[in-house]
Amino acid sequence: MPEQNLASGLLAVATCIEVQNMDSAYVGQKKVFFSGGQQGTLGEAWLNTQVEKLLVRSVKGSHTVHTITGPEKSQARIMLEVYCPNQELIILGGGHIAEALAKLGRSLDYQVTVVDNRPEYAAAERFGSDIKVVCCSYDDLDQHITFGSHTSVVVATYGHQYDLACLAIVLQYDLPYVGAVGSRRKSMLFKERLVDLGLPPDKIDKLHLPIGLDIGAETPAEIALSIAAEILAKQRQGSGMPLSQVAGLNKEKDKKGVPLGEAPDIDVLRQAVRYKEEGKTGALATVVEASILTPRKSGAKMLVLADGTTVGTIGGGLVEAEIKEEAQQVMTKQVPCLRKFSLRPNQEQDAMVCGGDMEVFVEPLASLLSVLTKEDLIHAGLS
Repeated sequence: MPEQNLASGLLAVATCIEVQNMDSAYVGQKKVFFSGGQQGTLGEAWLNTQVEKLLVRSVKGSHTVHTITGPEKSQARIMLEVYCPNQELIILGGGHIAEALAKLGRSLDYQVTVVDNRPEYAAAERFGSDIKVVCCSYDDLDQHITFGSHTSVVVATYGHQYDLACLAIVLQYDLPYVGAVGSRRKSMLFKERLVDLGLPPDKIDKLHLPIGLDIGAETPAEIALSIAAEILAKQRQGSGMPLSQVAGLNKEKDKKGVPLGEAPDIDVLRQAVRYKEEGKTGALATVVEASILTPRKSGAKMLVLADGTTVGTIGGGLVEAEIKEEAQQVMTKQVPCLRKFSLRPNQEQDAMVCGGDMEVFVEPLASLLSVLTKEDLIHAGLS
């Protein structure tokens, strides 16, 4: 792959899910892209080339669907999933807000690190074994912590001078989110000081201060919730508005090509690779497209094994039950299928009361794993 090679830590999987004026054998064909190379094929050179071009503008951690037209009115719908490492949350300051936010961050599958310069606050037992805790000087922060493109930072130390020292370091990096606890007055003062310290205005403008969404938060747990909500909204390009008011906004985002779905489920992908190593047979179900009313959105995945064991969910209810049955057929025939559901309630479908429409692609686990190995995940930093 030439200039379109993905950056380290990214993995893209392109799948043909539907065709017109083409042989149905193309459905299920896959091509995988990662830093340093590519594997598999979508079956036609023009399809491979067009998908490579799509990667240039793809959003990391995104699930998108594209209709590509080829020679003689041939068409292929391509599901393109760009995986990235788990999002990381670094909390600078180990106080009460940090305790609540760290636990909430882990529940949202962030890799969480808490940093404090006081040993008693940087005690591992305060946070739990699955949260990394570092005790170091805030002035030497970047000698102990690595900041990357998937790192969100919350500054919540016990002193303004420490907050400022942290921000002077953190804002030098190109991070998806940087926020600090404080008032609007503190925001104005800090931004003036950061300018005096020589930080570029475009970096300073990215600072979220005061931090969090306005939910009337007062307690440390409530403040942590408002912070986590803002970080997630930034990551997923959400509006932060009530869902009752965003239907029109989502239509506009869809017109602009902004992904409306979930980030592709890397945990299900990892488990699929593990099952392959164990010699198990299975099928992988992926929500291709879904309306705003459905419980899970495009990108959601569920892995089904021959014995009925499942990993992940596509939303439960009748759709999930039908897909489990379909998965058994896919395993038997080793042929993928695309199922389309209307979840609009009627007399025969009382359980489908959420409304909306959903498409689910079900494929043999072997077809994915023929072009993806554990070593590929390791090289992409996704193992």
